[in-house]
Amino acid sequence: MAKSIIFVDSSQNFDVLKKYVKDSTKLVNVSDIFGEGSAEYLRSLYSNDLATLLQNSSLKLQSYKQLTEESEHLSFALCPDFTGDAVAAVLTDMFQATKKAQRLRLSSVSAKTFRSVMQQKNGALDDSGILEKAVALDKVFDAHARHILQIDNPSLPVFGLAAAFALGMICRVDREERDADQNSINISGVFQCKDRPIEALLVKVNSRPVQIGNKHIAKAMLIDLKEQNFAVSSVRSKQIVKSPPPPFNTTKLIAAAEQYLGFDAKKTLAVARSLYAGCDIGLKSPAGLITFPVSDSLFVPAEDLLAIRESILVNYGTEYLPDKASVFTEQKETGIGAIRPALFSKPPQKVKKYLNKDQFHLYSLIWNRTLASQMVQATFENQQILLSGGPKKRYVFRTEDNHVLRRGYLQLYPNATHSPTLPVFDDSDKGARVQTMEFKLTHEAAHKAFYYTEGRLFDALGDLDICLLETLEYVLETLNKWNFIHNVGGEIMATPLGRKANRMISDAYPDILNRTYLRQLKKKLLKPAKR
Repeated sequence: MAKSIIFVDSSQNFDVLKKYVKDSTKLVNVSDIFGEGSAEYLRSLYSNDLATLLQNSSLKLQSYKQLTEESEHLSFALCPDFTGDAVAAVLTDMFQATKKAQRLRLSSVSAKTFRSVMQQKNGALDDSGILEKAVALDKVFDAHARHILQIDNPSLPVFGLAAAFALGMICRVDREERDADQNSINISGVFQCKDRPIEALLVKVNSRPVQIGNKHIAKAMLIDLKEQNFAVSSVRSKQIVKSPPPPFNTTKLIAAAEQYLGFDAKKTLAVARSLYAGCDIGLKSPAGLITFPVSDSLFVPAEDLLAIRESILVNYGTEYLPDKASVFTEQKETGIGAIRPALFSKPPQKVKKYLNKDQFHLYSLIWNRTLASQMVQATFENQQILLSGGPKKRYVFRTEDNHVLRRGYLQLYPNATHSPTLPVFDDSDKGARVQTMEFKLTHEAAHKAFYYTEGRLFDALGDLDICLLETLEYVLETLNKWNFIHNVGGEIMATPLGRKANRMISDAYPDILNRTYLRQLKKKLLKPAKR
């Protein structure tokens, strides 16, 4: 008979934690019960399949019931989030083992973290039911939305508040694009200056901001421009100081992985979870390389700040280390905090041979962002150059660039080397003639200034703070299954059905689908939680 039973959330965690536990402890993989563990449980909530999931799992649950009755201790080392809380509560209720059950929240998967959590005396189960309450609210809204839209298809997932709000954001961008002036034409010029070609945009004609209404006017201007001589008319310089970005939370990680690695949200979370769950990196036992990747916090514990600063000092020197650590939130949390490396003794290059390509690139991104967040600021000299030509300086072209004075955190993140396109100018260059090389129409229609990708949408919703991160993961999946959006070359656009649905729902619930109301709703939802 096992003295203790510990339920874990995945096969990876099972393989790691079995090396840490004593012989008197039995591990049970929740994936053996629910198929994909906590992820399957949450998916079933949004697919209205929870009853089916529990029915299909009943025989497996019964097989563990007697085992739990005979054991002295019952622990749940599931994902340290609301989904993990929900699964732990369901299993505890089914086993009728509330008095002897405890919750183990592993911020990272390692022997040190596991021992620390096991020694804690405050691992009580969270019985506040945050996830169930959030899903219940979404289901109430879903019922009203189906009535308004006259859609009766039980196979469709729950259309929740965050999904409706996200649809409105997408439709709003589409509408702004349709209303934009589609006939705007820009003219740019290429000039030889200081032995280097520089490109500048036409910004003024006869001292007025340029507005070119049609192609014929633009071509006439091109002919006139070729007859004019140009010179440097203004040199403006100012110093810009940029502070390092904070460490990652979930939505910032998704956005950065899309921008720099080309990962979609689903891939980012899958790879991040594999880095959290434990990797064979040449130690006596596997270990997680990052903290749990579902977090909306920017908090970094003091001991980790110390390790980060030590790594910067050793690898980059005092010039990259500020006098004191940067604090992005004063909140002292007991949870997992920002997404960050779990082992600062294992930089990416040191474990590269143990990781696949995707794991290495994502781990490097998290490592670099974490260390960069504690580096000194970057300093630039911004130069704006005006080139004028024609009678009474009829035409004015503008160009600008940043010259790096101190790289600071840019040494690590986003690790992009900046090669200035402009030479350095000073006041002595005013009046200097420049040679015209060519003029061209840069575009004949207004390009969309902004559009949503998966990463941008998740990032925006995360900043709005209107829903649980656990449920946010299903927003795009829901909108796709309802045929309200489609993805065109990475750009998320509303379908005609989606635009119609957004109009009908927005008209019906203008007081509900706004940021202020949804944020207040989330705060009320979280108020009883003890995290």
